[in-house]
Parts: sequence; structure tokens; C-alpha cells
Amino acid sequence: MSSDMTDMTMAGGLAPRTSWRDMGECDHFALFYEDEAYLLDEGGRFLGAGLDANDGVVVIATKPHRDGFDDRLRRAGVDVSAAREQGRYVSLDAAEFLSKFIVNGWPDDERFADVVGGAVSRAAAGGRRRVRAFGEMVALLWAAGNAGAAIRLEELWNDLAKRLDFSLFCAYPASGFSKRAHGASFLRICAAHSQVIPAESYTALPSPQDRLRAITELQQKAGALEAESAKRRELEKSLDRREKELTDFFENAMEGLHQVGPDGRILWANKAQLDLLGYTADEYIGHDVAEFHADRQVSEDMWRRLAQGDCLYNYAADLRRKDGSIRHVLIHANGVWEEGKLLYTRSFVRDVTERRQLEAELGAQLEQLAQMDQRKDEFLAVLSHELRTPLTAMLGWVRMLRTGHLDEHRAAHALEVIERSAWTQARLIDDLLDVSRIITGKLVLEPRPVSLIAVIQAAVETVMTAAEAQGVEIVSALDPSAASIWGDSVRLQQVVVNLLSNAIKFSSRGGRVDIRLERDGVDARITVSDTGRGIRADFLPRIFDPFRQADSSSIRAHGGLGLGLAIVRNMVELHKGGVEARSPGEGKGATFLVTLPLLPVRVDHDIPMDRALPKARSATQGLPGLRVAVVDDDADTRHLLAVTLKEAGAQPEVFATVAQALLGMRQSPPDLLLCDIAMPEEDGHDLIRQVRAIPEVWAQRLPAIALTAFASKEDATRAREAGFHMHLSKPTDPAVLVRAIASLVRDGEA
Repeated sequence: MSSDMTDMTMAGGLAPRTSWRDMGECDHFALFYEDEAYLLDEGGRFLGAGLDANDGVVVIATKPHRDGFDDRLRRAGVDVSAAREQGRYVSLDAAEFLSKFIVNGWPDDERFADVVGGAVSRAAAGGRRRVRAFGEMVALLWAAGNAGAAIRLEELWNDLAKRLDFSLFCAYPASGFSKRAHGASFLRICAAHSQVIPAESYTALPSPQDRLRAITELQQKAGALEAESAKRRELEKSLDRREKELTDFFENAMEGLHQVGPDGRILWANKAQLDLLGYTADEYIGHDVAEFHADRQVSEDMWRRLAQGDCLYNYAADLRRKDGSIRHVLIHANGVWEEGKLLYTRSFVRDVTERRQLEAELGAQLEQLAQMDQRKDEFLAVLSHELRTPLTAMLGWVRMLRTGHLDEHRAAHALEVIERSAWTQARLIDDLLDVSRIITGKLVLEPRPVSLIAVIQAAVETVMTAAEAQGVEIVSALDPSAASIWGDSVRLQQVVVNLLSNAIKFSSRGGRVDIRLERDGVDARITVSDTGRGIRADFLPRIFDPFRQADSSSIRAHGGLGLGLAIVRNMVELHKGGVEARSPGEGKGATFLVTLPLLPVRVDHDIPMDRALPKARSATQGLPGLRVAVVDDDADTRHLLAVTLKEAGAQPEVFATVAQALLGMRQSPPDLLLCDIAMPEEDGHDLIRQVRAIPEVWAQRLPAIALTAFASKEDATRAREAGFHMHLSKPTDPAVLVRAIASLVRDGEA
């Protein structure tokens, strides 16, 4: 085989010949063709020339090409049958021949030499030892995408040519090398041949000058194509990058996204959509989208509108998760169409479940606020009524007393009404303060061992006057074994007083209120029952709510703020107990049951009350000769305190301001200070601190009582921290005030 490489005109390539006729007798050349007819014509002439020269001919080709060559040879006057019989013309099927030496997609060297070499040798024996071969086994391998095997096969042909004399005509369709990726393999194929023949569009040019022009034009086109290809590659990279970015963006978007085919099957879904419904991709993609809608009608309506070309915006739907729960969503969706045909729909799904829940909660809260606002207005109206009612009686009887026309009996009755009305107002204020402390969590108990018998007896004594005035009998049944508990005696007495007062208020004249104390396992149970008007079944569950009254209208028969039972429930719960209301219905009475945990050990003695509810009593202990400094900015209060102290035998000196009090006490030190807290410019805390700052002994040891309308536990603590020994809240019974002063002075002397 010729190895002349001097005709190289381009780096990496061979100088092309224009026809097989220009080849040497042992050349291995390749023809690239554009048209099948051109291949058959050229191949037929190549084979016919060999047969005319009495050469051996080997054809390894596809059946259509073998038949085409036979037809061309016959038309040229060649007796194909005789040539075959003489052994000079060997025609073989390319695919079948390949299978004899291809192992695992790669040509086996020994089998190739045996199979292909044998065919060439047989053809040589039938002719005059020179052989012409046509092969397109490499073209079949190339078309199958096995470029490496095709190139290796060409190399094996070259190796075979070193032992046998033959010229080899290889044929490749030019269309098989249309991709840029084929470039390197194409050059290797060309390099494996001694000569390369261009396709017919080039070889058909009539003159060398035309061919040079064609080559120049091809070079220009190749350069332009290379530049265009480079630009396209950059665009492809950019598009690929943007596609990846968009894919990543949609895949990791916060909102659920999915595509649905025209048959309703889900084509694609992003991670947010899968997370929203709790499915894996395999469990979701490929399924009918209607399977995941909780409402079939909504799904059908949505799909019908999309199929009509509608765009959906904020379309409300309910989707069912894998765990069976429902998610409320808003869907934006539209169809993608091509030539009037729906390709798929795309949907953006926003989960609004939490927002719906918040809206529902907000709606409920607004409704609750509206109800509370209505209840507030009702409460303020009731509060105004409850405060004005005793105030009216007080002012009316005061005016009657001032006329001096009342006899002794009526004057005593007037004073009793005024006192009872004043204590009613004080109790209303105490209830409001207690509710405020309960709401803010500032209500604090002072627990210790308590006898419930003593608590109940004191409560009965407190309400007895009201019961007698109402004509209601109170009957007690108290079990001593249920008496001992751990609690705040004052607050427990408040609980019992509120229950008894409530029972008395709603009982008719001649009615009866029973209060029982009994043991129930490890608990003490207090039962207060009456024969009064009872409780409606619909109101019973709300009986302990603050500001709740079964009748808050202007024609209601009973007064009150609706706070007593709310205070009862909270007080009992603070004592780790429970309270329950029962009633067979209106007109059939009511029963309240309070349970409280008993102490493990019984307490046989009664514990004295810290703050028994006020009851009118006379001052049995006097304050003879006691010098008391009274400081209050309210003139009526100063006068009342001065009269009270004088009647007890004391010598009061009154002051309206802190400055006056300091000046007067320095000039004549008192035995005790009785001081208001809230005053203009300087208050009672300022006064006691300045007094304690005086270096004289009298100022350091002076007994001091804060008498103020600031009545909370915190107010009492601040008063003691400022320097007062005792804290009393207004209004205070005169007898209680006198005893408190006497007690403080006595303790100081001791």
C-alpha cells in the first residue's frame, strides 16, 4: 500500500483526490458520498474495472448496495454469474460478516485476520493475484455510534494490507458527519486512509480553478460557521445556565408549583408542592390531580375553566394531605396552548390554612370583643345604678336629718340606712378591686390552718341582718370533722358571705337558705342551697363568669354587679378547690357546692380573723389623753377623724398638708401619727420618710398608721416599707380605728 504523504496541504489532513481512478493499485481510500446513486455508479465502475482486468473482486456491503452493484455491472456487460463461479467475484453481507469477528462491540484481531484475510485470499486465487475490495463495515459501525470500533477496523485493514496485495474502497455517507462532535473522529478516519475522495458536489466541478474557488468558499463558510458555532455555544451555555437557574428557582420556590397534562395527570411538581401535601414524587406525579382535591365539584369546575382557556387567580380550593388533613389553598393557574391544543396547565399553589385559621380566630375575637363591649356597657349601666341607689338613700336621709323634723325612732332608722348604704358601696368597690387583682394575677393569699366552722359562723353573722330584713331563714349544719383546712380565713369568709348573700338576694320573703359543712373523703364540702328563683339552664354554664347576670335589664328585680360568683370561683380555685352550681330550673331554687382539701391533722381551735367584714359596733376601748396628729387633705375626713378621736378621749391635732404636719409635730411631738397617703404636692410616704429622718427619739419611735383609699396588698407593703407600722383602708369603722390605735400604742409601750 502507498505511504506517500507528500501531498498534505492542510494540517492534520490529506490532499483529496477527485476519483478512485487517481489512486494507486494498492491504495486504501475513502469516498464520502451525498447520494446513493453516486455511490453505486462509482462503486460499480471500480468493481467493473477490476473484473475487466481479470482481478479478484470482494464486495462487503449491505444487500441494497450489493444488488445495486450487480445491476450496474450487468448493464456494463459484465457476466456477474460467471465471475462468481470463477471465484473472482465474492459478494458478502456486511452486517453478517461483522458478526464473525466483532466481540463485545470491538473487532477481534485474530478473527479479523482469519475471516477478512481469508475472503481476500480466495478472491486473489480466483484472479491474477491482484484484488479490489469494496467495504462498508466501518460505515455500519459509525452509523451505530461505535466510532472507536470503526477506526480500529480501518487500522486492521491497513495491517492486512501489509501481508496481502489489494486496493480498498471504503464508502461513508457524508450526512453521518454533520455534528461538531464528529470532527475529531472524522479526522482520524481520514488519517486511516491513504487517500480521501470528497463528495460528489466537489468532484463534479469541471476545473481545478473551480475547485479552488469551492475550497476557498468552504473555508470562508467554515470560518463563519465556526464563529457562529462559538457564539451559539456561548448562547447555549447561557441558556443552559438560565434553565438550570430557573429549574432550581422553581424547584426550591416557597410556593407549590405543578404541571398537569391535558388528561388531568400530574406531569411535574416542585418540592414545596410535595411538602404541602406530604407525598413523595412517585406518590404524586403521574396521578390524576382530582385525587388530591377534597371537593370534587371544585376540582371539576377548575379544570373546566382551564380547558376553556380561562386564567384562574386566587381560586380557593381544599387539598387533602397524605395524612388525611385538609389544607386551604389559593391557586393561580392557566393553560399552555399550541395551535389551539392544550399542552398542559401550570399552577401556583399558596397555602393559606394558617391565615384562614387566624381569620377565623380574629373573627371570633372580634365577636367576643363586641360581646365584651356590650357587656361593658351593660356593666357600666349596672355599676352606675348600684352606686347611685345607696347614694340616693344616703343623701335623702341626710337631708331629712338636717331638717331636724325627724323623731328619735326615724332618726335612728335614717342613720342605719346611711350606714348600710355606705357599706354596700364599700363592698362594691372591694369586689371591683378583687376582680382587678384576679385578672392581673396580683391576688395573693395568706394561708394558715383555718377552721371552716369559724369561717362559716362569722359569715352567717355578717349576713344575718340582711337575711332578717329579707325575711329569710338561715339554717346551718356543720360537721366538725370537715373543719380543718389550709387557707386564707378572710378570703374563705368572703366566699361564704358571697354565696349566702346571693342566696338571700334571690330568695322570696319566708324563704330558707341552708348551709352545710360535711366531709367528702379527703375534702371538705360546703353546700349553700336556697328556695329562691333558681337559674335558667342556658345561663347555668356562665354563672361564674365576671360581669354576667341572668337579667341585666333596667327592669331586673335584683341588684349587684355580677362579680360575686366570679370572685367565689377564683378564690376557691386559689385554695386548690372547686365550685359547682346546680338548679332544677327557674322558680326551683339553686345549690352551690364548694370543695376544699382538708388538712391531714384536725385543728380544734378557732383561728382569729385578720379582717372580718365590717359590722357596726361601739368603741369599747378609749384613748384617754392620747395626742394624735391627723393628716388628710380632705376637710370632711379630718373633721370625722377628729370627732371620732375626741369621743374616744384622745387629743387630735389636724393638718391639711405635709408641710403643716412637719411644722406642728416639731413644735409639739404627738403620741401617734394617723396619715392619709394620696395628698397634693407631697404624699403620706414623703411625710413618714421625713419624720423618720428627724434625729430625735420621738420621731424614730413614733407609732404611725396609714389610713388610705389605696387598699391593695401592694399598697400596704409600700406603706410599711416607707415607715408606717400599720395600714388601714378607707372606709374604716370608727370602732375598728380606735381599737387599732389602742393596739398599736399598747404594743409600743410593751
